[in-house]
Amino acid sequence: MTIQSKLPLLLLLLATAFGCAGARAQFAAPPGAPLVPPIQRPIVINFFVGVDTNSVNQLIGLIDNQIRAGSTDFTILISSIGGDPAAAFTAYNYFRGIHAQITTVNMGNVDSAAAILFCAGTKRYALANTRFLLHGVSIPVQGNTLINAEGLENNLALVHNQDQMVVRVLAATTNKKDADLEKVVQGQVILGPEDAKAWGLIQDIRVEFMPPNAQMITLTPPADTNPIYLKTLPVSPTSPAWPGLSTTATAASPTN
Repeated sequence: MTIQSKLPLLLLLLATAFGCAGARAQFAAPPGAPLVPPIQRPIVINFFVGVDTNSVNQLIGLIDNQIRAGSTDFTILISSIGGDPAAAFTAYNYFRGIHAQITTVNMGNVDSAAAILFCAGTKRYALANTRFLLHGVSIPVQGNTLINAEGLENNLALVHNQDQMVVRVLAATTNKKDADLEKVVQGQVILGPEDAKAWGLIQDIRVEFMPPNAQMITLTPPADTNPIYLKTLPVSPTSPAWPGLSTTATAASPTN
């Protein structure tokens, strides 16, 4: 093929190249313009399980992975009978310390330790026909357990400490005074949605709970081998011994 015969093809390639460059220049962002990040979908997590080490670790791990992927907007739908207050405080402190929007929604019942998890939301809502059960920490003791004076003092100090932690979380979340909340942890109180709103525990009663274009994830942790963490009010479970107990006796961890 001669140069003359190749000339139209060369002109066509040059025209195409200049045309593409012009199109890129036409649609390119101006110099110094900020990059537009990809749109992240809100993440909705179903937490319909007891509060224990397994469920809290999986919840934290799930949200941590989503944050690493770029998500910052999370809604946790909660219906739980409560469980381990120590695990609940871990979740509360974690969610209060991360740079993300955490919304919690009561989907049925938020009892005991689950209320601490619920308070981690900066936005908190409840559906109609839901409840909150608030009470202090208890330590179930197995029948015929021998506890010496040191054991009683240690366990009582632990209960008082965790009761005060409950009071501080509720005081930071609601409009109630410490003195009123201290009476709550000495017994128990059941709040419906209207009562919870009056307390400031929730900001509003909602009908819809799914943000637009949300991605839903259901938490399905393995069953906890310690049944105490799956009970709102303890019924004589067993667990490792506390300091100060006799060598032949055991007492269970605090439950809420």
